[in-house]
Amino acid sequence: MFDLPCADAAAKRASFMGQEKDETTEQAKSPGDAAPLFPVFVISLVACIIFPWSIVKLCNLNASHRSASSWSDKDKKAQTNKKTTPATSSSTTSNVVFVALWAIFIGMYVYASHITHTGAKVFDPTSILELEPDASTRQIKKQYRTLSLSFHPDKCLDRNPDMTTEECEERFLQISNAYKALTDPVARENLKKYGHPDGQQPMDVGIALPNFIFEKGTMAPLVLAALMGFGVIIPGIIAICYLLSSRKYTTSNVNQETLYWYSHFIKPSMALSKMPETLVICKEVMEMPVPPIQEKPMEELAKLVRNHISDGKDKDKVKKFFGRKTPLVKAHMLLLAHMDRQVDEIPQELKKDYATFLGHCPSLIDELLKVSLMPKRPLSMGWLEPSLNVIYLSQSIVQAVPISARKILANGKAAPSDISSILQMPGVDADAVKKISRVAKAKDASSLMNMLRSSSLESRVDLLAKGGVSTEDATESSLMLDTLPSVMCTVLCETPGESEVCPDDLMEIRVKCLLTRAGMMAKARDEVAKGGADASAMEEELLRKSRVKTKFDEEGDQIASLGDPVAALTPHYPNEKEEGWMLIVADPKMNAVIASTRVRLTNAEDLGYLATKLHMKRTENSSVATANEVLETSMGPHVNIATNPPKTVDAREAWLSVPGQETKLRMQAPRDGKHDFCIFLLSDTYIGCDVVQPFVMRVSKRPSADEQPGKLVKEIGFKGSNAGGDDANATATSSNADVPASQPAARNDDDDDDDVSDVEEDGELIDGDEYDSDETGTSESDIDDEFEEPKPANSFTQ
Repeated sequence: MFDLPCADAAAKRASFMGQEKDETTEQAKSPGDAAPLFPVFVISLVACIIFPWSIVKLCNLNASHRSASSWSDKDKKAQTNKKTTPATSSSTTSNVVFVALWAIFIGMYVYASHITHTGAKVFDPTSILELEPDASTRQIKKQYRTLSLSFHPDKCLDRNPDMTTEECEERFLQISNAYKALTDPVARENLKKYGHPDGQQPMDVGIALPNFIFEKGTMAPLVLAALMGFGVIIPGIIAICYLLSSRKYTTSNVNQETLYWYSHFIKPSMALSKMPETLVICKEVMEMPVPPIQEKPMEELAKLVRNHISDGKDKDKVKKFFGRKTPLVKAHMLLLAHMDRQVDEIPQELKKDYATFLGHCPSLIDELLKVSLMPKRPLSMGWLEPSLNVIYLSQSIVQAVPISARKILANGKAAPSDISSILQMPGVDADAVKKISRVAKAKDASSLMNMLRSSSLESRVDLLAKGGVSTEDATESSLMLDTLPSVMCTVLCETPGESEVCPDDLMEIRVKCLLTRAGMMAKARDEVAKGGADASAMEEELLRKSRVKTKFDEEGDQIASLGDPVAALTPHYPNEKEEGWMLIVADPKMNAVIASTRVRLTNAEDLGYLATKLHMKRTENSSVATANEVLETSMGPHVNIATNPPKTVDAREAWLSVPGQETKLRMQAPRDGKHDFCIFLLSDTYIGCDVVQPFVMRVSKRPSADEQPGKLVKEIGFKGSNAGGDDANATATSSNADVPASQPAARNDDDDDDDVSDVEEDGELIDGDEYDSDETGTSESDIDDEFEEPKPANSFTQ
């Protein structure tokens, strides 16, 4: 008969079980029990990097990484025979890192699998008793008796000499626990349900870090290192990477290398025909892929635009065009096809590149203009000719008009034979312009354009239809003619708070603009027909709304975004475009840009609408009128005074009496004497709407310290007899319609021979009238006061 374990054995077993329980509890509390999770953590981290990287490499495996080579046949052969260039250092490093990450991933996976298989085994009572899972109770008891007898601590060493006492006790304890689990109904039920005789076990939660981190003496330094790494080092690295990447692009998201190339290729006398070639020389174009599938479509595109490349006689020009890098040739041909309105004939394989490049064009043109306006040696001023041509290029791209159709005179105005303003209308080509000119009996393109803008809707459609334009295109063209702006400008030069401009003064060039459109007439006619305010009230409202202060930022630059943007009418431009204007003060003789700023003429258009209503109120004429005609009719006396002020009226007060949106440009006054400058107000959207206004700036010598200021003020022109003698040169007015620009008032021959700064040795003036320049007037604070009628100059006091 089987003897039960003795009391000593039972006590030993109880002691052993308690010890095991304490050790198990201590180990469970230790974070190191989760050490096998650390390889899993590393595997997950590496997988987040290596898997997407591998997918990218697989996707690019069959992609053609063709370099930007020349597109000429000679260079094609050279490229075919050219040996493959070795991998760059950056690509080699990338491949090494890629392989190393895969090696780490595989190694950690094998290690994690090994420690999982060699870890703690699951409690299985049937395997401990060496029974089958479906063993009966009788078989369990029989096997328990046999094994307990063999591994009893008192008899184990005799029957198993290879085992130690501790191993015998551990084995006997396992057998007893297994027997209990299989014979106790509750334990057996827990075993079936939860896999453990004690029931559901707590979740094993650990930290995926090595055990050595939690040893004494290493915890605090590691926590400090983690705080430094995740709180300082890693954010610092991210910030540095961001700054380095942000320096790669400008605020317009244009690559810095593009600016370097533009500054290298732009020239002071660059013609308009060279601008498309310069525009495509940019990093954005060089990064455009040229897969082999595009070779045949590019040949078709070359045939499409070959007439714009050369007339067929200049073979060297054709060879030079196609001898450039392939992406440059592709972008240039796409641009020529767009301006020739042949977008529908562009091969389908190139349509995506066409849309991409045209999307880059506004920002590229903006940066090219900035490079042209950038001060350069020796005058520390920008170049006028390339700046104007960049804006003309923008007009041609937006309205899809060939560069060859543009004819610009030396003074910046369009030639009378320039048909580009008519070609911007939908459905109108060069042949249609010839037919329309014969039908309308117009002497030149300028006369034809004025005729179209002043005609009614029915007359326009009928005239365009006779030129071969479809009815739908003729209707859209009529809408565009109603949308084209007509702008009038007046200019005043002064030094704030001073009675005259002296060399090196921080002076202001103040420009007032009034914008009208032919489409305003119908709406204005309906409002005037309803009645409402009388003409004097409308005039007062117009002048009140004209007094909008110009805002400047902290650096002294004008905040030019006056008013909300206006969407431009661009029938052939695939992207949305806002109406924008560039205001440039320049010296055409020196090809120098003195000051410039971008403006929005939203307020000028609102004022133009009020002036249009006042024009119709006073004339009862609903025919289309230009901005200059509207202003002369609605504010006739004030315009005449501002254009040619009498000697009894101060030029500054006369200029303030003219309504319009004001824009200020600050500049340093040039040397003393007479300077012939010019104002350019250019649209970046429409062709034929630009204003080119010459004006004269007179700069007086700075008075010496021993001269009496009171005497100078008296002689400068505050006397009624000679005040404002030369103030006609202080202001200028012009319209972009085909109306002759008002010229500066005629001066006496004696005045031309005299110098405005001639002063005798004792400080007396030789000719006091010469000091009545553009810049005389009251301080700037007078602008904020309520408008008053112009006062005689002798009413001013020092």
